[in-house]
Amino acid sequence: MAFPLKAGLRFLSWIYAGVIFLRNSFYDLNLLKSREFSPLVLSLGNITTGGTGKTPAAATLSAYFQEQGKKVTVISRGYRGENLKPLLISDGSQILAGPGLAGDEAYMLARKLKETSVVICRDKIEAARFACQELNPDIMLVDDGYQHRRLARDFDLVLIDATNPFGYNFLLPRGLLREPESALKRADGIVISRSDLVSREKIEDIVSRIQNFFDSDFIYLSRHVPFGLQSFQGERLDLISLENSRVVAFSGLANPAGFLATLEELGCEMVRHFEFPDHHKYSREDLKQIVNYFLQSDNIDLLITTRKDMVKFNQQLIDFLQIKNIDPLRLEIKMEFSSFFPGVNCFESRLEQALSRKRGE
Repeated sequence: MAFPLKAGLRFLSWIYAGVIFLRNSFYDLNLLKSREFSPLVLSLGNITTGGTGKTPAAATLSAYFQEQGKKVTVISRGYRGENLKPLLISDGSQILAGPGLAGDEAYMLARKLKETSVVICRDKIEAARFACQELNPDIMLVDDGYQHRRLARDFDLVLIDATNPFGYNFLLPRGLLREPESALKRADGIVISRSDLVSREKIEDIVSRIQNFFDSDFIYLSRHVPFGLQSFQGERLDLISLENSRVVAFSGLANPAGFLATLEELGCEMVRHFEFPDHHKYSREDLKQIVNYFLQSDNIDLLITTRKDMVKFNQQLIDFLQIKNIDPLRLEIKMEFSSFFPGVNCFESRLEQALSRKRGE
């Protein structure tokens, strides 16, 4: 990057830092108030832009709380935050809006978590008010809520991507940090995601930096664990199907490295990966390019994508796949947690204990 451009972006980062400092100071000094709601509120967030694993974490935690008999609502801004009023994507029994309105991640959660209600709105306060009035949840999971300080939280869980933990060490727009590292002092717990993609030495370095601002031992590691394959038509396959297979993959993810690394670990030979921007809306031409390459290449066994990508296929794309007699597979993953520190309780139990203490139970 040319020096004048770097200098200009750094100057803008300083302005951005000043705005963030003032805003946080107003909340820290109670000059601005956070709105409280009766359900237990758990925020999933980060201090960088890009994917850190919030969506799979929301899915994993929703499923866990449901197993404990809790009624869960996920609150999300929705992709691009176009909804000025709350939109109910799922009421916990049926899906009420498609991916075009819901956004891929909210719709994916609604599809995956049959008993979890999902609400999107640009204003998370309005989304929370709607959830309390219409759904009466025990727990509200707030997706990407760390910077949304207008909404009071019982627990702030921050996810840090091990492959790029501190956004190139600069605030936006020079780097990818949404807040300085010192913002970690507000967190109640930290998860270092994709921890299996870096060395133990790198993890220790990340933890050392975290501990400059975060004095709790609530630091956990997570990894994305594949547990199966499902075709577009609903057929389920074992992961053993991937061994020694030649694969064409496509995805629109903020950080596709984990997806590709997982496929390779499962024994695939990656012939080609069609990479699209995060939240990409697939067109017929996109799919035509992928399918033609798949059909015209020799000795290609499988066409694979992610659940997040597959939910964005509209009827036109589905019809195209059926005409071509193509049934792509999606890789099913879940998030698995482990403690960085030895002798510490499992993540879910520790989180539930912390939430109980917050509410004085």
